[in-house]
Amino acid sequence: MEMGQRLTQGQALAIGKLVSKLYHGAYGQAPSKHNQFVDGAVRLVNSYTEEHRGLIADAVRACLYCKQISQ
Repeated sequence: MEMGQRLTQGQALAIGKLVSKLYHGAYGQAPSKHNQFVDGAVRLVNSYTEEHRGLIADAVRACLYCKQISQ
């Protein structure tokens, strides 16, 4: 939302997977996880900090750009 984009659930999932891959490529390991309440249940989700904002922004841009090309 900070980037002025509204995402579908599918787009958000694709972005999350890409951020995880970018993180692994940058740091050589999977991101740490934390418990978060999602869709009525507590689930383990990846944890990112302000330091990782660039990876997240890159993933959002990449996923939205690919979506626009494929339409």
